[in-house]
Amino acid sequence: MKTIIFHSFSQRIILLILVLIFVFGATLKAQNRQMDAKKFINHTNLVLRETAKIVKKNRVYTGNFTKAVRHQKLAITLYRNGEIKKAVKHSYRARQLSVLCIKANRTNIDKALETNKVEQRSVGRYTLKDEEQLDGEIQGNTSSDEDSVNQIEKEIQDITE
Repeated sequence: MKTIIFHSFSQRIILLILVLIFVFGATLKAQNRQMDAKKFINHTNLVLRETAKIVKKNRVYTGNFTKAVRHQKLAITLYRNGEIKKAVKHSYRARQLSVLCIKANRTNIDKALETNKVEQRSVGRYTLKDEEQLDGEIQGNTSSDEDSVNQIEKEIQDITE
């Protein structure tokens, strides 16, 4: 196996620049992914607050709102622990469950609450198997939808850092 030797100073500088560009690019991509996740999670918080208003007004409790809140709380914890991809998936699951709540309460879904194309890219590939796995990961909370609706501001907090 032949070893590559950089004889000239300019070759070494070029190599150093290429390495720095690669490292800087990878760091920037990770920071962008984290910023996108933060926006995604905070948007889900808005979705949950709006869903709580609808469920509270129409009083159709299916159990999905409590599940949505549990997924979102886990998403926030995962985000803070640096598990960005998993955090976004749980936050997305919370949105799905919120949509089911809105539909059960016979209310139209506001376009501002829907997951847009940019956010969908953050979620990535998502299947029914993912839903089952995510649902299995949330910790048991025996509160009712009615309790969760009334406690929403205490249950979830926007990510500010």
